[in-house]
Amino acid sequence: MPTFLGRRYMRGKPGRTERVFGVALLVFIVAIVLTFSLTTGLFGGWAGRSSLSNIVKRGLGISDQLLFTVDRAHIPPAL
Repeated sequence: MPTFLGRRYMRGKPGRTERVFGVALLVFIVAIVLTFSLTTGLFGGWAGRSSLSNIVKRGLGISDQLLFTVDRAHIPPAL
């Protein structure tokens, strides 16, 4: 008995609509992952110096300003 992943595609080749939708979904997922990785500081200082990432950030409305600052008097000392 074949497993789920070992089965062949039952209808032959996927149709044009399925292929277009699949490519669009992959592009959307890649865009989300790239946006997340550029804005989280995963690439260090490179993303802040890159003009392409700055264009993308401005286009998406992502700010480099801090949302709030923490008063150091409220931070407990490290153990």
